[in-house]
Amino acid sequence: MAREPRQPLEFEVSIPPSVNMLYLNRTFRDKKTGKQITRRILTQEAKTYKQVIGWEVVAIAMEKKWEYGGGRISMKLDLVFKDHRRRDITNCIKIVEDAVSEALGFDDRVVDSFLVRRTGVDKHLPRARVSIQEIESLNEIHRSD
Repeated sequence: MAREPRQPLEFEVSIPPSVNMLYLNRTFRDKKTGKQITRRILTQEAKTYKQVIGWEVVAIAMEKKWEYGGGRISMKLDLVFKDHRRRDITNCIKIVEDAVSEALGFDDRVVDSFLVRRTGVDKHLPRARVSIQEIESLNEIHRSD
């Protein structure tokens, strides 16, 4: 018997920084080998965004009594920008996926579907609408679309 479909968790957050602004390359010398090593680290802007969004998502999930049940995940991200400037909307995915998955306690490897759309312009309230749906199979992905 199939389980009852769970309601998606839907909420709005601020527009995420582009993936181009998320990482810095840091070079240092390994103490043991003496070799130079370059690592990619999160920028302070990315760390702050993840932390703030994480708190917001946890509060919303608690308010809506939404808990991750251990299944596969489908996510939607609808972006409302402040203007019509050209943007690569796929650059907004990673930081939102990471912040939400960490906040709600699932590994982002369980995300089977991620739909990102540019849905409008609002110069007074740019935002990202996020929808997270726990699914049993790929056939359940975004039935509401």
